[in-house]
Amino acid sequence: TRVLKVSLVLAVYVVVGAFIHYALDIAAFEEVMNSVHNVLHLHGETPNVALIVINGIPKLTMSIGMSLLVPLCGYLGVKQNQQGLLGCFCCCNLCSSVCGLVALIILVILMVTSMAMAPGLEVWMERCDPMHCAPEGLNVTQKSHVVDCLAAGYWKDYKPRFTNHGHFYPNDC
Repeated sequence: TRVLKVSLVLAVYVVVGAFIHYALDIAAFEEVMNSVHNVLHLHGETPNVALIVINGIPKLTMSIGMSLLVPLCGYLGVKQNQQGLLGCFCCCNLCSSVCGLVALIILVILMVTSMAMAPGLEVWMERCDPMHCAPEGLNVTQKSHVVDCLAAGYWKDYKPRFTNHGHFYPNDC
């Protein structure tokens, strides 16, 4: 029947998706750790990936087990002719579909509004970029000069202490 096929497809999707997600998480973690190692010039080894894989197996197993409950409801509902399990299967899938649709609508709204706001945001970022207060860079420009520049733009009554750098953060930012 159709519900049985949908249940089996959902079960395969859940298991394959969980393994792919798990593998991508491990790859991302390894990449982040290597970047942190390189940036901080750390000596020694990064955490053992095999150990991370082994420690994640209980989470993966629990995730797959919980995710298989909905397809199991559909499968058992068809096999044992249980209306309650079929109702649970249908309601859970309806809830999932509605949540997916709401997420899609929100995503479309965010995309449309961000495209509409992009030109104004670009102009605002050119004028109001806080890096104007650190012309030589954050690590080179003295912190007191950066704070003085930002404070001059933030508080209208503030009198800048350092006027020789020539950079002032605009008041309307």
